[in-house]
Amino acid sequence: MDRRSWRRAVFAHRASTLAGWLGWLVASVAALLAGDVLPTPGLLASRNPPVSSSDPNIVVGSSSLVLSKTTGWPDQRQQDARSSFPARWRGAGTWVSGELRVDDRGLLWSPSPPWRGVGAKEFLLAWSEVTGVEIVDGRPEACVIRVQTGGEVWFALHAPDLGPAITGRRAAA
Repeated sequence: MDRRSWRRAVFAHRASTLAGWLGWLVASVAALLAGDVLPTPGLLASRNPPVSSSDPNIVVGSSSLVLSKTTGWPDQRQQDARSSFPARWRGAGTWVSGELRVDDRGLLWSPSPPWRGVGAKEFLLAWSEVTGVEIVDGRPEACVIRVQTGGEVWFALHAPDLGPAITGRRAAA
């Protein structure tokens, strides 16, 4: 992965988020003019609260799965989320918010409750399956994990300690 492809993914995500908020704003104004109840932003406002672990061997943090870039069996596991209305509407900018847990076994990614409701599923990447890890600096930081079956998992890391934890555990495995 190069910095350019990560910038494109970030741009697509930000553009689709902006379009979603503008759509919500238009719907809110229309609802107010019609005297209806205001719509709620739903998935557009889903953010995970800060998470932590009391175990020093486990690093937990907020991250997003970049659906448009993920391939292989992790992508096949997310087919229900990919075919959901929010993901189809956002297109290439679809990032599924969730929580990434890094420990000695591997990486466990769990989707946030709104995305779980539209079909996103958690998955475990054991260190024995991981063939490569690439971290690209930026805001947010990007992490691409290559698996033995040829797939790639792209994460946007929102917690600053996840990148070093992933590379450190990968080196130790």
